[in-house]
Amino acid sequence: YSNILHKFEAEKQLSIHNPNDLSVSGTWFNNLPEHKQRWVPYNGGIGLEQYNWLSNQLESANNNNEKVIIFSHQPVYAPSNPKSLIWNAEEILNLCHESGNVVMWLAGHDHDGSYTIDSKGIHHLIPPAPIECPDGEVAYG
Repeated sequence: YSNILHKFEAEKQLSIHNPNDLSVSGTWFNNLPEHKQRWVPYNGGIGLEQYNWLSNQLESANNNNEKVIIFSHQPVYAPSNPKSLIWNAEEILNLCHESGNVVMWLAGHDHDGSYTIDSKGIHHLIPPAPIECPDGEVAYG
């Protein structure tokens, strides 16, 4: 039941933010401004349950004077490739900034990889995908 509700909510959010026919591959980005290019079916968002869980974890870590590294498939901050962001990245990034104890967000999803530090000092690392490694090169180190 909850999977059906999540799918319905995802389809609703996509239709609000991306007017293209998302059932036709290859047309998803047509006339879509860069700041809206995250709104495609292969991305996703963090729902209320996950948001509340993360908020509680950050609060608990703060109460224990702990620093936090978050591992996620998708990034919340990637100025060089906004297409790869979580749909509600700003909301999640704001939660991390407000907590004051997140030191790094480690993600994947963007095969090219990137590294940056945001305005609040959180490190955002996306390692390059091994599948993109040219022949004859190693995908580590």
